[in-house]
Amino acid sequence: ILSVLSGKTNFQLQYQLIFSLWCLTFNPTIAEKFPHTGAIQILGDILSESTKEKVIRIILGTFRNILEKIDDRELERETALQMVQCKTLKTIELMDSKKFDDAELNDDVEFLNDKLHSSVQDFSSFDEYVSEVKSGRLQWSPVHKSEKFWRENAQKFNDKDFELLKILIKILEVQSDTLALCVAVHDIGEY
Repeated sequence: ILSVLSGKTNFQLQYQLIFSLWCLTFNPTIAEKFPHTGAIQILGDILSESTKEKVIRIILGTFRNILEKIDDRELERETALQMVQCKTLKTIELMDSKKFDDAELNDDVEFLNDKLHSSVQDFSSFDEYVSEVKSGRLQWSPVHKSEKFWRENAQKFNDKDFELLKILIKILEVQSDTLALCVAVHDIGEY
């Protein structure tokens, strides 16, 4: 489903595939797996590009279910950060300014807006960096070029058996996006 959604598909097929994902998110065990599949990023990309209300509604419903079904506070926080990083919060803020005829859609927009805003307030720059690296979607965000960030956080790269360094190296091995490759090389050099 995700490989089809990550390509260019018409909105009806997008809707039907995302509807399948939405149904899966009612199961808490499955919902907790979503943050590790790349689904958040793919759905976030579709959300930011879609003009069809039914596609928007089903994505927001999926995101809401995921956040509501996850019991682990840390995983919920990581999931919210993934949503923020794939521009979901910005898209939702724009949607919040225009009201839809669908009350359920407005409710989902309000819920996600509140949830993501409250989550963002708790994030440190290192938390954001970790989430960005784990997503594999590296961009030149301010932390990458901040001497202060590297001075304060370089030692944290040794944590969890060098997990972040291993992820950066994996990005170099499998990523084809030149921007992500440049950022990964830079970050390894800064370490």
